[in-house]
Amino acid sequence: MKEAAGLTHDDTFSEATLSAADWSDQHANGLQLETVRLVNVDLSASRVEKLKVTDGELTLAAISAGRPWSGASFAAATSPTSRA
Repeated sequence: MKEAAGLTHDDTFSEATLSAADWSDQHANGLQLETVRLVNVDLSASRVEKLKVTDGELTLAAISAGRPWSGASFAAATSPTSRA
């Protein structure tokens, strides 16, 4: 499990499980998440431009649409708690 205290521009997290991270109200351009699990991660009120999630699983992850997420892309991202 990888610990990440905060986000910085162009961060890349690959083949990791990120758990109980408070990334709320942060600004990071070019964040890349590749083959990751986000468990109980708070991204609410964050401004994450050009976010790229590839092969990711979000479990109890707080994501707010109230802030700009311009250019975000999700490929093979799932949330086991999502409803159709």
